Amino acid sequence: MRIRLSILILMSTTFCCWTSTYSDDFDHQLKQAKDSLEDANFDGVIGLYINQQYLFWEFGAARNNPTPPEDTQVDINSITKTVTAAMVLHLVSTGKLELTTTVGEVFPEIPDDKKAITVHQLLTHTSGLRSSMGTDPEKLKKEDFLKRVARKKLRSEPGETFHYSNVGYSVLAAILEERSGLSYEEYLHTFINDVAALKSSGYDTVFDPKKGLRSRRGHDIKKVSWGGHPPYWNLIGNGGLISTPKEFLHFLQAWRAGSFGGVESFNQAIIRQTPEPAAGRYYGYGLTVQDSAHFGQSYWHDGGNNIYTALWRMYENDDRIYFTAATDNKHSDAFKAMRILITHLEPSIKPNN
Repeated sequence: MRIRLSILILMSTTFCCWTSTYSDDFDHQLKQAKDSLEDANFDGVIGLYINQQYLFWEFGAARNNPTPPEDTQVDINSITKTVTAAMVLHLVSTGKLELTTTVGEVFPEIPDDKKAITVHQLLTHTSGLRSSMGTDPEKLKKEDFLKRVARKKLRSEPGETFHYSNVGYSVLAAILEERSGLSYEEYLHTFINDVAALKSSGYDTVFDPKKGLRSRRGHDIKKVSWGGHPPYWNLIGNGGLISTPKEFLHFLQAWRAGSFGGVESFNQAIIRQTPEPAAGRYYGYGLTVQDSAHFGQSYWHDGGNNIYTALWRMYENDDRIYFTAATDNKHSDAFKAMRILITHLEPSIKPNN
């Protein structure tokens, strides 16, 4: 079961970076962060882009993997929605889809109560669709998924209110496939991989058990998150995607730079579209928008299941990006790791901003 959480923690000392040109003060902040993560017994990997440098760390159980931390495959869980939103906005930029396109236009057989749901509403969790319709490992094919969507009653009227919906993002994936003529992974690797170099990001076609972050019991992502088989439609488009710290940082940078879909794609995504239940938070397209203390708005998304957690965070007025991913440590997950990073690398910023 995928869950939407908030901001998190880190640990240990295996450390990689391209160069080391930081000030003594910043080196001290990095050391404090690593010491705090070590004390927290964090199990996972971290990717940072800060001061125009890439840094990658691994901690605890992650150090049992011979793969370098920057290339370790992790389950990004509901952060998949960030990737799906970028793909949908890219398709919009090609003219094959519009934000006002309705589900009924793409799937005419859908019942009347869902025909008017728009792509915009699916992206912003205002479609009225339920959060989920089954377990993540269920072998649910796309046609059966769409039939189930058709049968289930709406939680609210389309456009009425925010209800976080995994189902809605899988419907977006189905729309993407229908309008592009490609599978979800084919679209990712055809149009996004070319500029973001996502060689190890996707679902079953890129999964490598030798590179993946394992649970403490030694189980891999395929076993833990997908049920031991390729993912099906309770996951596709909304969760369970795998990536690496290096590739996900590159993806966010490329999207922000307009490398796929143009600059307008990212600029559309970061508009405050609809309030979330937590005060001061707004959902854009595939991400949360929230004020930060010094860097204007912050943009982020998180995700988790019973074993893996992940979170990314970036800012309006600063090029730094944080990415945290953890395995099964209930006391030291990716959210707590993020809090530690913010506390030590942005000491004047409150961790919940």
